[in-house]
Amino acid sequence: MLGKIEGYVVGGNRLGRNLGFPTANLKLEGDDIIDGVYAVEVLYDGAIYKGVANVGVKPTVEGSGDRLLEVNIFDFDRDIYDQYLIVVLVHYIREERKFDTLDELKDRIEKDRLCAMQFFERN
Repeated sequence: MLGKIEGYVVGGNRLGRNLGFPTANLKLEGDDIIDGVYAVEVLYDGAIYKGVANVGVKPTVEGSGDRLLEVNIFDFDRDIYDQYLIVVLVHYIREERKFDTLDELKDRIEKDRLCAMQFFERN
């Protein structure tokens, strides 16, 4: 385990949903988690789900905004705003970075999802 982030899902700008990768957003307290993309396990409502998460400031869309965790939960389509999640960071994929276009960001998110899925298949 590389870290754990707990909290209530907060609203975002819904860009992930518009790109085809809906996310649940959690505010970050402190700075003990390294910014980047992770394969994660999400504990919610008594079940464990797999996913991919970004920790950081979303430099492509917001620049120097507040740090948060955005998690895309695989095979999950429920409204969980204001619900409590525990997100366990299990594998570091890459550092957070700024992309020149939203299409580049979307392509990279798909690669990150595949990387996380492959990690879970092997482990």
